Amino acid sequence: MPVSEDAAEQQQPVRPVPATEDVLPNVTPPGAGFILQLFLIPLIIVTIIVSLYLMFSWFAHMGGSPAKLAAEIDRGGNATWQKAATLADLLRNPQYEYLKKDKKLAQSLAHSLEARLDKTDEEQISLCVFLSRALGEFYIDDGLPALCLAAGPDTAPDVRRTAVEAIAVLAPSLGREKMQNNRQVMAVLKKAATANTAGEDPQDELGVLRQTAAFALGVVGGDEAIAALNVLLADAYPNARYNAATGLARNGDIRAKEGLLEMLDPNNEQVVADESNEYGVKFKRGLVLINAIRSVELLARANPGADVSELKAAIKRLLEADINTNIKLNAREVLDRLKSIEAASAAH
Repeated sequence: MPVSEDAAEQQQPVRPVPATEDVLPNVTPPGAGFILQLFLIPLIIVTIIVSLYLMFSWFAHMGGSPAKLAAEIDRGGNATWQKAATLADLLRNPQYEYLKKDKKLAQSLAHSLEARLDKTDEEQISLCVFLSRALGEFYIDDGLPALCLAAGPDTAPDVRRTAVEAIAVLAPSLGREKMQNNRQVMAVLKKAATANTAGEDPQDELGVLRQTAAFALGVVGGDEAIAALNVLLADAYPNARYNAATGLARNGDIRAKEGLLEMLDPNNEQVVADESNEYGVKFKRGLVLINAIRSVELLARANPGADVSELKAAIKRLLEADINTNIKLNAREVLDRLKSIEAASAAH
């Protein structure tokens, strides 16, 4: 859909590790009781803040540079995955935005990734994961061929999934048309979208890969991506279906309707089939509902002529449902904006 990148960033993909602007992430909350969770959540936040502080303090006092870190990673040695994680976080920090255009840095990280894709030990797999994340943060395409290799079927599942995520993060910087015309990119995304197993285990790694590929295809757009997303609407893995529906909506394709209606059903048990406790169920259901509501707006903006009357009716029903007040607020706001979109369309 020719929709703005700002609009695209309102969504969240369904994916196990939230790493990009857009998301329906798989939630894996602590397995203890609700009171324990209330204690753990602030503790986790504090731990993250302290960890980030220590990471940047370590970086500031080590007397090195991003280029030196990259060179040390390339040479190997101790704790290389931690250094890759540091670089990935530096690239997400506005203070180091200039790094996103550093061709030598991107090429060094790409070389390090390619050299380790055949490794099977845990340390090297973790290193490849963080190298993939780092390469997705650049504004240039020097790391794209390495990401395509990492997203291929012969790499470790975590590496493959993270590389697909990184391609999705990189796509807005490089431009949708450029990604659509890149045969290697489209081939790996379509291959990931069709990765399958005989079982339907909700923790199926290939199901998680398909949901990630669905998100990436929605970001990239174009005829090939739309065709692949349409197939994913019938996927056995619910999260893959939902990402396919939101991806189609983002691109203005009315075929997203059935998937969005499924997401907008507050009693749909498939939405929370992979959650094991009350907190996870509530969080995941709310997240899916909010993303579905926003996707209806994206669909209407991208395709003002589309008949979204059934989707509007489903959103209106949420106002009477037993759901979180914030979700109802989102629903009311989107319904108001849909009126404005319809009025503007009628005026033209």
